[in-house]
Amino acid sequence: MQIVTALGRFFRISLSRGRSIIPVKDELEHVRNYLMIQQNRFKNKFTYRVEADDAVLPMASVKLILQPIVENAIYHGMEFMDGDGEILVKAELKDGCTVMTVRDNGLGMTEDEVDEYINQIAFSGAKDFLEKYKDKANDDQIIGHFGLGFYSAFMVADRVTIDTLSYKPESIPVHWESDGGVEFEMRDGDRQERGTTVTLYLNDDSAEFANEYRAREILDKYCSF
Repeated sequence: MQIVTALGRFFRISLSRGRSIIPVKDELEHVRNYLMIQQNRFKNKFTYRVEADDAVLPMASVKLILQPIVENAIYHGMEFMDGDGEILVKAELKDGCTVMTVRDNGLGMTEDEVDEYINQIAFSGAKDFLEKYKDKANDDQIIGHFGLGFYSAFMVADRVTIDTLSYKPESIPVHWESDGGVEFEMRDGDRQERGTTVTLYLNDDSAEFANEYRAREILDKYCSF
C-alpha cells in the first residue's frame, strides 16, 4: 500500500499541472517518493534520509532537478551494496543561498572516472546541447527538453560541486566544481569516506521564482472558474 501511495504522489508531482517551477517542499516530496519506490525495487540495499530547513521549503526549484542525481547515486553507487547503502538528500539555506545536497556511501569515482563520466560524456554533452538551443529557447524550454539529464542542474545552479572517493584501493579523493555550467575545474579533494556528494548552489532567481509561484498559486485558487 505504501508503494502504491508513493507512486501516486510521484506522478502527481511529476505532472504538477505542467509547471516547470515548484516549491522545494514538493521537489523533496517527489524525490522521497522516488527513493521509496527504488528502495523496494532494489530489495532494501540502501536506506535514505531527506532533510530540510523549514526556511527553504517555500523557496522555488526547477521540477525534477534532484531525481537524476539521486538516480545516479542508486544505479551507479548502490548496485553492489548489501543493505548498508545510505543516501542523504538535504536542502538548506546558507548565507541566503538555497543549497541542495545528495550524498551517498556508494562506490565513488576515481579521477579517471570523473573525467570520463562527468567531463567527457555528461559535461561535453551539456555544452553541445546549450550551444544548439541558445538562440531557440528560454530556460524553461531547455529544462523541458533536458530535464532528466544530470546537467539540468546548471539551469538553476550558480555553482555545482562533486566530492568523491572511489572504493578502489589507494584511490585519491576528487573535487570537481563548475560555475555557470560552461567551465569546470578538477583537483584533489579531502573526502575521507568512500562515496559521492553532489551539491547544488541555487542562484538568486530561486527567491524570484518562489514569489512568482506563490502568485500563480493564488491566481489558480481564486480565479479558476
